[in-house]
Amino acid sequence: MDGGIVLEEIPNKPGSTILSGWIFSVCGLYEALLVSKCSQWKEVFEKTIDTLEKSLEIYDARYWSFYDCNGHLAGPFYHDLDINLLTVLYELTGRERFLAAAVRWDSYRKFRLDQVRAFLEKAYQKVREPQEVVFIR
Repeated sequence: MDGGIVLEEIPNKPGSTILSGWIFSVCGLYEALLVSKCSQWKEVFEKTIDTLEKSLEIYDARYWSFYDCNGHLAGPFYHDLDINLLTVLYELTGRERFLAAAVRWDSYRKFRLDQVRAFLEKAYQKVREPQEVVFIR
């Protein structure tokens, strides 16, 4: 991500870079481009697509996908969501790396041992790093 443009879902946590949030932001920027034709936004779009394409390996655990670039494994919902979002990025940009990652991650989902390994790793992460619980009164 060195020198590239990263779109953060949670900007107050720099460096966390949640993959689905980044891709949703890219889609929003793409839609804005369709309406505005702003050349600066087109440049930002191209740069963030380049950065995302180069950063895909960070999100590949080789048996499942990571939710963020800090190595938190994606839950099944986010794993499936990211596969679908990468397919959309391929359709928008024609860049083969997005499709290749989607196909590879889909194969992880179909291999039972990968599913079990991902489940156990995710459970361990939940125990090791419990989320803050916020109670609303």
